Amino acid sequence: NPAVPTRTELGYVSGVTSAIQTQIDLKAPLASPTFTGTVVLPQLGASGWPSFSVHRNGVGQTPSGSTKVQWTTEEFDTNNNFDNATNYRFLPTVAGKYLLTCTALCLTMSDGEDIVTMLYKNGAEYKRFNNTAARAAVSLSAGMSVVVDANGTTDYFEVFVFADSNRVISGNANQTHFTGCRIG
Repeated sequence: NPAVPTRTELGYVSGVTSAIQTQIDLKAPLASPTFTGTVVLPQLGASGWPSFSVHRNGVGQTPSGSTKVQWTTEEFDTNNNFDNATNYRFLPTVAGKYLLTCTALCLTMSDGEDIVTMLYKNGAEYKRFNNTAARAAVSLSAGMSVVVDANGTTDYFEVFVFADSNRVISGNANQTHFTGCRIG
């Protein structure tokens, strides 16, 4: 019967198992590491770890060509690095890597029309995301998440939007927003 092992096969398995156990027994036990220091984790939102979240406070914006989004309302800005009154930009004052996310929702798009969200760094386009309406009378968003380097002195980031036919960008905070935080 092929399902029942023979005495020879059992002896072989027993020998292999014994050899493996012998090898395990000969290994020295791992030393128990002792940690005597203090682990200090960065506190997100602390001055060394800036973060922000902004939106348009319910007020739509109509782009004309490629238009800078005017982020008028801060949900939070832990290091006072976001200008929501004049330039509508994030100017991090701590050097490092930042995760930036931006989304814009365009209302009542027609079939084949585009919405493009663009992240600018220091006044020049850095990254973009495009979305095309697949049918008429649809609201459509374009958003992205990007890791960027910031020098902590002169780098700044802005969001621009282009929408075909100058469609209105939603002002709802849950539909059009810009957020960021230092991650390294």
